[in-house]
Amino acid sequence: MATFEEHIEGLTQIDITTTSAPTQSELTGFLVNGVIDCVNRIIQYKPEELSKFTKTTNATDSVVKKGKILSVLREHDSTSILRVCTPIAPQLRYEATDSTSLHYRSKYNPAYFELNGLIICVPEASSGNNDIVVTQVHYDTGLINSDEYNNGVIENFPIDYEYLVALYAAANACQSAASDIQNNMPTKPTLPEIPSLTRVTTKLPSLPMYKPASFSFNAQNIISNIEKEDFDKADQYIKYLEKSSDAYDKSEGKENTIYQSDLEIFKSEMDSLIKDSDRNTQIEATEYRNRIFKHQYDVSQYQAEITESLAKYKWFVEQAAKYFALYVEGTTGMTQQNKARRKEDTQDKRREEK
Repeated sequence: MATFEEHIEGLTQIDITTTSAPTQSELTGFLVNGVIDCVNRIIQYKPEELSKFTKTTNATDSVVKKGKILSVLREHDSTSILRVCTPIAPQLRYEATDSTSLHYRSKYNPAYFELNGLIICVPEASSGNNDIVVTQVHYDTGLINSDEYNNGVIENFPIDYEYLVALYAAANACQSAASDIQNNMPTKPTLPEIPSLTRVTTKLPSLPMYKPASFSFNAQNIISNIEKEDFDKADQYIKYLEKSSDAYDKSEGKENTIYQSDLEIFKSEMDSLIKDSDRNTQIEATEYRNRIFKHQYDVSQYQAEITESLAKYKWFVEQAAKYFALYVEGTTGMTQQNKARRKEDTQDKRREEK
């Protein structure tokens, strides 16, 4: 069976290591958050599935509260006799132990209350087959304390929903990769220093300036709208990204054409200057011209790297949006088409009420 790391690498085409974004440590965090979010979404939208995410714990004192409580029982001097505990307010915990109080609870009608993150029963649980037995929604905490990305299964988690955790982590991994690209764009080449050319009697031609087009886009707009299940708005942001990318390509191409034209004029003027200069100045001017040629090469490399980075950024943003949409669909049971239809039905109903 493939590990989570292998599965997510297959989905995202990201080589996850200990140093690049996302790292193996970050991947473990995505999986932890994926388990918690997946459980919460499914028990909200599919309450009939709640029992798949529960765990029963026996204790002779108290039980740590993990999630939504399904049942609290107390053994009555036997593991086969289980009394139902009904909830009471924590401020009644003393009254429930006072046999003269109207709130008194015995072994035959026990109660429980929540306090300081614990579930405590009255009468108190104790040894001798008087355990408190709590069934509650469980979040796998083993992920937090181990390298879960190297595992292929999650403890106490239904196997038919494990793929959703992988989708959640894959979407976050793509978002992390896109952010890393945006934060580490190629460095713009710097212009070579202009020599003094003190023996040249004519004025140096103006050095052409390369002005790369700017591009900025925040992928979080897409992700946040998908998480809110507003797929229409997410699609609008994706289309905006595509238009921005096309506009950048056109602007970059236009600027490069202008730059190359100005550069040819500059080189021609420099050639004339060199011919009219004495030998020492000619050597210095030639070296400067060579640095300009090197700068031209660096600009070409910069343009190629920018284009490649932009293409990767766009791909990771689209993949993150796709995996988040699949994740939302899997946890809520609502496809994008069903969501739109339900939205239209709600609007029609409101119009009818008016």
